Amino acid sequence: MSSRRPCRSGRSPIICWERPPVAEIMTTINELETVALTCDLPKHGLLHGGVGTAVLVHGGGAAFEVEFVGYDGHTVALLTLERSQVRPLRTGAGGQPGSDLSP
Repeated sequence: MSSRRPCRSGRSPIICWERPPVAEIMTTINELETVALTCDLPKHGLLHGGVGTAVLVHGGGAAFEVEFVGYDGHTVALLTLERSQVRPLRTGAGGQPGSDLSP
């Protein structure tokens, strides 16, 4: 979330954008983004690294409703997970999906 603030450069005022730190941007999870599990959830048959979709964000990113879908397209689990239980799954260099599948 960038915010505008006035700042000065030389003699004429310009608008500068304050950006959050890169680490914060890289760890932010938004609705409909792909996430990976950081732990096993054996009760639901899900393992560390399992991939799901954050369908709802709670408390500014403190928790998420995450949907896990099987190969047949049916929902395997829809769970409320804490931030520590998931991490964002981003596309890597060149925009190749899945290049960030390391644990």
